[in-house]
Parts: sequence; C-alpha cells; structure tokens
Amino acid sequence: MAIVEKKDTLPWARARDRLGVTARTLGRFTRKKPLGMAGAVTIIIMGVVTIIAPLLAPYDPLDASYLRSLPASSDHWLGTDPLGRDVFSRVIMGSRISMYVGVVSVLVGVTLGAMIGIVTGFLGGVVDLVVQRFVDAVMAFPGLILAMAIMVTLGQSVNNVIFAISILLIPGGARIIRGSVLSIKEQTYVDAARAVGCTNLRIMFRHIFPNTIAPYIILISVSIGGAIITEASLSFLGMGAPPDAPSWGAIINTASKELFSGGLGLALGPGLAIALAVFAFNLLGDALRDTLDPRLRQR
Repeated sequence: MAIVEKKDTLPWARARDRLGVTARTLGRFTRKKPLGMAGAVTIIIMGVVTIIAPLLAPYDPLDASYLRSLPASSDHWLGTDPLGRDVFSRVIMGSRISMYVGVVSVLVGVTLGAMIGIVTGFLGGVVDLVVQRFVDAVMAFPGLILAMAIMVTLGQSVNNVIFAISILLIPGGARIIRGSVLSIKEQTYVDAARAVGCTNLRIMFRHIFPNTIAPYIILISVSIGGAIITEASLSFLGMGAPPDAPSWGAIINTASKELFSGGLGLALGPGLAIALAVFAFNLLGDALRDTLDPRLRQR
C-alpha cells in the first residue's frame, strides 16, 4: 500500500519541484532584469486584452451610427472618428491585427531564416555562397520600400502584410543564425557525430539546432516590435489592412487628415498603444539578450 501511495505522489512531487524551479528562475530574472519583467508583464496584459477584445470594446468598431468627430467623453472615451465610429473600440480591436501580424510574421520569417542559416552555414561551399549573395541582395533594399512593393503587387490584406514582413525578416534571421552555426559546427561533439555515421540532416537538427535556440529566441523577441511598427506604417500609408479594418496605423492616418479639427486626440490612443507594445517587446528582448547570451552574462 505504501508503494502505491509513493507512486501516486511522485508526479505531484515532480510538478511541485518544477514549479519551484520556475518560480526561483522568475524571481532571479525579476531581481536582475526588472525592466525586462515589466516588459513581459505588459506583453501578457496586452495579450489578454487582445484575446478578450470583443468583451472589452464597448461598441462595434465598424458601427458608424454615432455623431462624427466627437471629443472624448464618458460615452466615447477617445471620441469618434470622422465617420462616426468609436475610437476606443477601434483601438481595442486594432490590437488583434497588430499583435497577430507582429507575432505570426516574426515566427514565420525568423524561423525560415533560421532554417536557411543552419543549412547554409553547415554545408558551406557553393550553397552558402549563392544563398548569402541572395540574402545580401534582399538586405540591400530598404525594408519599408520592399514591403510597400510587395503590398502593391499583392493588394491589401492582413495575410499579405504577414507575407511581406516575413520576407523582410528572413535575411536577418539567416545571417545571425548562420554566424552561430559557423562556430558551433567546429565543436568536438559535431566531429564525434560525424565519426559515428550521423547524416548531415541529423547533425543539423539534432546537434546544431538546439544550440541556436538562444539567439533564435532573442531574435524573435526583438523583432516583434519592429514588425508592429512596419504593419502600422503600411496601414498608415493605405497599403496594409483593408480600409475598414480597425488598424492602429489606419486610425493614425485618419487622425492626420483631421489634424486641425481634433485629430491630435484621435491619434493619441493608437499612438500610445503602438509605443507601449514596441517598448514592452524591446525591454523584454534586451533582457533576454543579456540573460541568454553567454558573453553578456559573464560580463
């Protein structure tokens, strides 16, 4: 009977130990990087707001049945736009587009770039030479100009924005991860894997890829803020999300046209939202870089 009770309590003990380790790790991270933890908490809050945005928005963001260009009041916290839509509701719902585009485009672009960097850095030779020249050609174009060219070709769509931003992120991810692979593949354990007959594919994704996780995570965390700004820039220029979509950039574009009739207040909400999101991701990215980079950690 005692043996059965020991087996029953073992999973709970392991879960308790893991929870304790996680709590201690978070505690150390909070003490050493308070700004990074503040950024993480801000991101979590914004993520919750994004998920429950339909419950938080007091009005339909597409409903244009209210008086036009109303100032901020108890009924409309940020006023209404020139079409009679509640600005606060549009800012809340706009978080879904910005966060979705930022997270998905970075995951897709950085992951594809990391895969390219691992393959080219490990194989080297002609493959590395050809791919890196293509990467150089893409990086030679200004990012926003290239994204605008892609959007003009494909048309306005949230998925097209994700595709355009992902294309911009692939070269950077490939270049950074390739640099890590060039040093990792010279390690002794890689030579040992070759000696026992491991294939190149197994060595790349079983022995090299796990050792590139740290720069991969850092690259993702510091790239989301830039992706959010790029999405807002494209929407501001009328090349991002569809015109009726509640995008932060589109709201600022509307405010710029009404600058002398209350447009400054109209831009306040989405402007603060963009600044807060980018600032939070940058704080978290800098903290993760200082924590996961061995050179910075030793320093």
